[in-house]
Amino acid sequence: MKTRASIFLRFAAAVLAAGFLCSCESDKVKDKIDDVKDKAGLNDNEEGGNVSGVWSGRSGSGQWRSVMTLTESGARIYGSMSWVDNNDTRSVSGSRSGKNVTLYIGGGDVWHLTIKGDKMSGSGDKYGTSRVYALSYSR
Repeated sequence: MKTRASIFLRFAAAVLAAGFLCSCESDKVKDKIDDVKDKAGLNDNEEGGNVSGVWSGRSGSGQWRSVMTLTESGARIYGSMSWVDNNDTRSVSGSRSGKNVTLYIGGGDVWHLTIKGDKMSGSGDKYGTSRVYALSYSR
C-alpha cells in the first residue's frame, strides 16, 4: 500500500510542478488527493479505519465462525457477537489505540486485533488460559 501511495503522491507532485493544475487552489488539490487516497483505502490503512460496523470472520483453523456488530465511540468499543454454528450470542466491549483493537468477549475471551481498512486480524486468548488462536475478520 505504501508503494501505491508514494507513486500517487509523486505523480501528483509532478503534475503540480508541471503547471497542469495551476488554476486550482491548493486546498482543492489537497481535497482531490485525499479523495483518491480514501477511495484506495490508504487513509484507512494509515489511521486504522473505523471499527463500527458488521464484521464476519473465523478463527485461523476455520472451526469458529462468527459475526460481530460493533460500535466505536471515542476509544471505546461495544456491541455483540453471534457464533454462527451454535446460535450463541455474547456481549463485546473493548478499546482501541490507533490500529490496535482489544476486545473482551462475554465469557472471558480477550482478542488482540489490528485493523487495516475493512479487515481485522490478530489473535484471541480463550478464557485467559493462554490457549491462543488466530482470527481474521472483514466487512
